[in-house]
Amino acid sequence: MIIPILAVVAILTYLAWIRIEPLAWRIPLGVISGTVFVALVMLLLVNFDRHYGMKKVTRAETQQIYSAVGDKLPIGILVTKELGTKADNYVLVYANKAEDKATPHFVPDTKHMVQAVKKSATYREADVPKATVKTTTTRWEWRNEVFKFLLGFGGEGGTIAKQSSVVTIPKSRWLAVTESQAKRLTKLQGKQDATQQQALQQAVAEQVIAYREANPAATPAQLAEVEQKVTTETTLAAVKKMLAEN
Repeated sequence: MIIPILAVVAILTYLAWIRIEPLAWRIPLGVISGTVFVALVMLLLVNFDRHYGMKKVTRAETQQIYSAVGDKLPIGILVTKELGTKADNYVLVYANKAEDKATPHFVPDTKHMVQAVKKSATYREADVPKATVKTTTTRWEWRNEVFKFLLGFGGEGGTIAKQSSVVTIPKSRWLAVTESQAKRLTKLQGKQDATQQQALQQAVAEQVIAYREANPAATPAQLAEVEQKVTTETTLAAVKKMLAEN
């Protein structure tokens, strides 16, 4: 709305100084209209430069994520690709739902670099029960309806000031790997023979038997939980070893 107002005030300023002949009217009207015009221009400029009339509103959203390899492994896999060097900014590959195919997330939009540089993503390992992504978004919103009425002609309301995403994975059940490691892991899985798989199963069975002997009153549900835990830990250790050796 400020643009039409500026146009009207500019016309009034012109009329005040050029068309009005009596000085008693010309000077005060010209000064008033000129001052209003300058004030409106300054308001427009500080809005463009410093987002005057707006405020930052921050909201956070957390959702569960799923392994990049689905249920092919009893552990979760997060594929990472660092953007730049020492930027702590990544493209991360995971699935949004258990039945979904894994896709890259947080890929910079090269067609809109002004917005892309305001966004970042990283990951961390922690003692948590499930893998999640927490996205914190800070947007510019209008302070009140007056500023929105005057300055809200360009759709600035709701524009992103900053957005950061943090993927948190359970360090006891997930593994973060690079793109090259993910490819190597796929090849190594295909080369695993029956003997290696049997050895892994045997190691799990031995630990479950040891637990059952130490806890004769354990229920089937407890034994199943222990078996799942041991399978995860054993697989995680085996995968780390494979990647280190190859």
